[in-house]
Amino acid sequence: MWKQVLAVSVVLGFLATEAAAQQLVFLKDGGVYKVTVLKSDWETVTVSLPLEAGGAETHVVPVELFEPHCYYNIRNKALEGDAKGRIQLAKYSVDNDMFSRAKAQMDQARALDPAAVEEFMRTRFPEIKEGLAQRLLETGQRSLRRGSTKNAKKWASVILTKFEGTAAEAGAEKLLAEVQAKQDEERTKKRANRRRVEAQDEERDARQVEAERDKLLKPIEKLLDEANAANERGLRAKSVTKSKDPLESAARKYEQAAKRAEASLKQSPDEKTTKSLQEMKNDAIHGGVQAYLNLAHSMSSRGSYQKAVAYTNKALALDPDNAEAKAARATISTTASGWNRRGGRR
Repeated sequence: MWKQVLAVSVVLGFLATEAAAQQLVFLKDGGVYKVTVLKSDWETVTVSLPLEAGGAETHVVPVELFEPHCYYNIRNKALEGDAKGRIQLAKYSVDNDMFSRAKAQMDQARALDPAAVEEFMRTRFPEIKEGLAQRLLETGQRSLRRGSTKNAKKWASVILTKFEGTAAEAGAEKLLAEVQAKQDEERTKKRANRRRVEAQDEERDARQVEAERDKLLKPIEKLLDEANAANERGLRAKSVTKSKDPLESAARKYEQAAKRAEASLKQSPDEKTTKSLQEMKNDAIHGGVQAYLNLAHSMSSRGSYQKAVAYTNKALALDPDNAEAKAARATISTTASGWNRRGGRR
């Protein structure tokens, strides 16, 4: 906030510096202002802030209030051919984790004054290097404590590849081992969770398939149960008359079961259901053929040969290749022909 800076003066007209280009500056507290930078050094930046009513207000802003990248840009413009200033800006960049910018400043400083750079590297850089490596190690350790293995590994890797020979190197190796162990643990947990989710998905899918299977099979099972019960009643009946109705009912239900099984095969969710439906269809066809043949034999025993043949035809409609039904029809038809020639009933 500008309330945190020192207001030097209020100018009631446009300052001469207003002709200079305005720029956006960014503060660490999130504030963004459009100002004219009048001058800067390593402790403060003097800016001109336009007022809504006209004129401008001059402020001296401490460097520590600026967002580091913003202050870097301000100083970079001011340094021009100052090699020592660029070395100092490189140090500021390192202190604020702007390593690529630090290298750029050192490259420019070396082009301006190689001797100054060599002097800095010999006298001051080793201490800075040690301090920076230790700071990076502490940052990596904090990252690991917060659960960010990715960042912890990054800083450990930076130390091991760019700060060899520093006291922090041993700590970085230890940190890297801790990160690896933590990542192994996380991967193990993730794999276990994935397997658990897969098992849950498989169980859910199995329940869904089972529900679809029941939806298809149970109605057919019910028809087969009813047909079997009716067929048994017909077979146990004491007379041909009493056996006719239950046997016909059984035959119809077997036919219904066979047709429903055939239709349900197109909706089968899996191989197991398909197999069950095919077995039910076969059972229904077999049961229906037998029920119609029982009726045919019953009618034939009473001399009702035309009805008997009709029942064998219904049996063959269910199973056209059924040898038993073909033989029964042939036998009944032959008997009926002989009986008719002798003047028997049709």
